[in-house]
Amino acid sequence: MLRKSGLLKIFIALFIPLLLSACENSTDNNPPEANAASFPNKVGDQWIYAVHDSLTGSVDTLTVSIVGTTTGNGKDLTIWTRKSNTYNDTIYINVDKSTVNYYEDSYPNVVDHKIVFPLVVGKTWTNPDQVTDSSIVKNKEAVSVPADNFSDAFRIERNWGGFNVYGYSITWFVENVGIVKMYRRIQGFDNIRETWELLSYNVQ
Repeated sequence: MLRKSGLLKIFIALFIPLLLSACENSTDNNPPEANAASFPNKVGDQWIYAVHDSLTGSVDTLTVSIVGTTTGNGKDLTIWTRKSNTYNDTIYINVDKSTVNYYEDSYPNVVDHKIVFPLVVGKTWTNPDQVTDSSIVKNKEAVSVPADNFSDAFRIERNWGGFNVYGYSITWFVENVGIVKMYRRIQGFDNIRETWELLSYNVQ
């Protein structure tokens, strides 16, 4: 018969490898794949911004609404409208796991720009569909706009250009709220120097 000490040795020899294997396969060591769940993208979501152009001195109110869904080029899209007194267009959003892709038409082929989640300070990404297009999460900071005071806005800086049009933007993004403030400067066929500030919002 085996002594207790012998049984203990056999138990340790069999149990320890199983324990180590279980630890290696633990979900703590293999976190779920990053996704863009903090990006509001449901039909009915709406944001209203005050828009000021410092070049012309104009002030306008812009309403951004998610009005529906569609499919194009094999991609599921949400339809976003942007309307003001002087501005009216439609963009299409596709969320591919951790990446939010913006398109200018309903048969998406060329990505206009994108945001890659999760957002962390120092993170960078590029958009190969444009001649030059690079973004960096510069900081996480407080920002105040008419809609609210936000203490945890990600400051995303973007430089892009191509075909004699160049742009620079700073976007303040709050998780589960969206863009709360934006500054954008565009030089080219149309020269723009705008600041957007969130007046109100309704997200699901």
